[in-house]
Amino acid sequence: MQQVYWPCTSAARCLTRWLRNYSTLSSSVVFSQSDVNKFADLSGDHNPIHIDTSSTSRYGKPIVHGVLMLGHLSGVIATTYPNAVIHSMNVKFENYLHVNEEMLVKMSKEQLRGVILQLDFSGIADTRQIFSGSVDVALPKNMARAVRSSLPDSPNLKIS
Repeated sequence: MQQVYWPCTSAARCLTRWLRNYSTLSSSVVFSQSDVNKFADLSGDHNPIHIDTSSTSRYGKPIVHGVLMLGHLSGVIATTYPNAVIHSMNVKFENYLHVNEEMLVKMSKEQLRGVILQLDFSGIADTRQIFSGSVDVALPKNMARAVRSSLPDSPNLKIS
């Protein structure tokens, strides 16, 4: 799996910088057939649409498991917000992603309520919307306090 993460060394400082200066966070990923096969073994989901490399599938070639794609999103969140926990997630799968096809994951922040940061996200390959949704991330209290104190009137984030 090839991935590109936004680097973060000091969690509160990086989060504050991102919330103040950027409206979106992007990360690209390409899942190989080996990645998909390992996930199939781990999850027990050996549906032929994921592992059959013959062109007899209705998709023409194998497609990536939806939960594996969300695993990449989880990794981006964990890297961007160390020690934060995904509280809830809503997702709609709108299309498929072929193995070895690059997908761009974008997250945009919506609001901070207490220690819960709400993010909207989407996955895009070529011009196809692969998935979209929102995720609530529970930030550590010290991180939420740092964000709240340094960004009282941020145009990029609704704070309540």
